[in-house]
Amino acid sequence: MSYLFVVCMVVCFLPKPAVAQQNSNLFIVVDLMKVKPGNDVKYLELEQNVFKPIHQERINQGIIVAWFLYQVVYVGDNDPYNYVTVNVYADPTKLETPYAGIDFNKILPGKDLNLIMEETVKARTIVQEQLMRRVNFAYPEGGENLGPHKYIVVNYMKTKPGGNYVQLENQIGQPTAAELVKSGAWSGWTFWSNVYPSGTNMAADYVTVDYYSDFTKVGSFNYMEAFQKAHPDKEWAETMQGFSNSRDMIRTELWKLLDAAIAE
Repeated sequence: MSYLFVVCMVVCFLPKPAVAQQNSNLFIVVDLMKVKPGNDVKYLELEQNVFKPIHQERINQGIIVAWFLYQVVYVGDNDPYNYVTVNVYADPTKLETPYAGIDFNKILPGKDLNLIMEETVKARTIVQEQLMRRVNFAYPEGGENLGPHKYIVVNYMKTKPGGNYVQLENQIGQPTAAELVKSGAWSGWTFWSNVYPSGTNMAADYVTVDYYSDFTKVGSFNYMEAFQKAHPDKEWAETMQGFSNSRDMIRTELWKLLDAAIAE
């Protein structure tokens, strides 16, 4: 299993219309973490007190535009990962040297960096690192307010050969999501494509993310109603069959936001 997100997951950028066209210049690096029972407190302490200041400095220097820390909700000891970090890049050229010019000793004065790395390795395992590109999005009118949102639902998609899944998401899914955002049911919606790793052996190759302001709104939306408002000339059953013919939704996860650093 790979990815997300991206979930999730992201920030306020330059203002753009709520109904957006394809934007290939927003990327996320998603790290899926496995923290063993008993290590949660130590892991979160490291993420929030050690690594968050580093990411904040990367934001200050314009390397990234946001960093997010999520907990995957409703997982057990045998699930492959239970925490996720997301680094958001508005400039893909920064991906090659993501920590260029960062003075770790200045950010963490008096800290033993070798000891920090030893503690980090003991506290968690990076199960998967994924680079993803944003394909489309829907946010409230007035800008790309991607976060922070308290909860996100991450939907993993595997396309079928010969299908037109991307076209359907752009032409059907995005306007429907925009209606859900307009009604207040969702805080936002994004559509992501795998960059690396990728290939036919990947469990999923696209991800959609639904954003929520609070837990009570999760799953309480009426997708059919929003679809009918966005596409009054289209048949629900026929359109949904088109989605089914173009992709499989292989997994859906709920992520809770624990912390974030976002460019102003």
